[in-house]
Amino acid sequence: MSVTSDSFEVIIDWLRTQRWYGDKSRSLDSYSFGSLGTVDVASSRVDLLTVDCGFGDGGSSSYFVPIELEASGRIRVDSIVDAFEMPEFRDWFVDGFARGRVVPRSGRTTRWDRGRGAEAVSGRAGDARLLRSEQSNTSILCGDRAIAKVFRRLQPGPNPDVEIIKYLTEETDFRHVPRHVGTVVIESDHADDRVTLAVVQGFIANRGDGWTWLLHELEGEPERSWSHLSESIELLGTRTAELHLALASPTVDTAFSAEVMGPREFDSLVRRLIEELDQTISSLLASKVRTQSALGELRKGVARKVATVHPLVGFPKIRIHGDYHLGQVLRTTSDFAIIDFEGEPSRSMAQRREKSSPLKDVAGMLRSLDYAVATCERAEGELTGTTIREWGVRASEAFLKGYTVPIRTSHRTIVPTEGHDLEAALDFFMIEKALYEVRYELDNRPEWLEIPLRALETIASQP
Repeated sequence: MSVTSDSFEVIIDWLRTQRWYGDKSRSLDSYSFGSLGTVDVASSRVDLLTVDCGFGDGGSSSYFVPIELEASGRIRVDSIVDAFEMPEFRDWFVDGFARGRVVPRSGRTTRWDRGRGAEAVSGRAGDARLLRSEQSNTSILCGDRAIAKVFRRLQPGPNPDVEIIKYLTEETDFRHVPRHVGTVVIESDHADDRVTLAVVQGFIANRGDGWTWLLHELEGEPERSWSHLSESIELLGTRTAELHLALASPTVDTAFSAEVMGPREFDSLVRRLIEELDQTISSLLASKVRTQSALGELRKGVARKVATVHPLVGFPKIRIHGDYHLGQVLRTTSDFAIIDFEGEPSRSMAQRREKSSPLKDVAGMLRSLDYAVATCERAEGELTGTTIREWGVRASEAFLKGYTVPIRTSHRTIVPTEGHDLEAALDFFMIEKALYEVRYELDNRPEWLEIPLRALETIASQP
């Protein structure tokens, strides 16, 4: 390993500034370095570093940090270079599928596993382009054939992005997802310690993700042309329902078979949400964005809402997307494709694989639509005031219409779809999502905090 005592703090300081470092708000108490191996890439050498971080709250995280080395084989402490910024390293990484690459190191082996269509990522020189829009991972576009997504935070256990894509494409008729191409895994002597380092999926020609597409359409067309956008949002609701119905298909695979939510389990969900509420309120108190009295009322209102919701009992739990928003869908010529099934990055792998009500995804997309409206309101120009807010209401209604029609006509009843029961169940997951958003904005984008905080206050104030 190339890390020496004089480079410890330099690497850690650099690590904490990276966009994919997901623990910026936590107090880093300890750290240690490991390595998956040192590799020769063209005329350079790269150490496939791992960094294990320990935090003041008792938790820990591990990160994948490949770094270019000096000619002497030591880390460049004056100028740390993330190896993924090097075109030759990206080519080397992607070409591992064509070569069936294996990198052994001290009881651990990094292996490039080929899936169907792995020849699409054979690694042509200069063909692997780094995508800059990714936040929690590092994504590499392999020409117009495939996309490799590198998980910087390393977590043992089956990765839901791999599991769900393979299940949908191999076991169901749902085709609005990319095909599975391959994975990079870290293996050890213990099967439970297997870590997915990267996943490669087929490229889908598109007009951008749903977020970029929708904002462009809202900002680029006059209000009278927005009606077709509501129709598109309704179609997105339909595709979402079809996804959930596919994931609810009968199967002998226990990882995907539907289960019924019982009263005790729902009570456990409520307790976990109350814990997240208290954590969020504590963070808001520390930030001083609201008075203690206002936050006390907010907590009381949210807790009251959560305590009175029981329509989910008796309905099925299934595998879901888990982090569903406009950025997780691609707008194709006239349709949508759904991507990124890895779940919320801040949650453990076990939590991301938990079965839940499909309404968790529905709430996520509704919150995303609210963010799109708020973004337009913040922008300079004519997209301010009541006009865009009124469209936002219509868009949410269109999404719910597109979602509920296929559910009601299906022989599988997977969510409550009528009146108060649907509204109450949705509120539960809207609260959960808004709490997550508040914590995320506090950690990463304080200037955006008011968007989820106001949504949370609105839900809490409703009778």
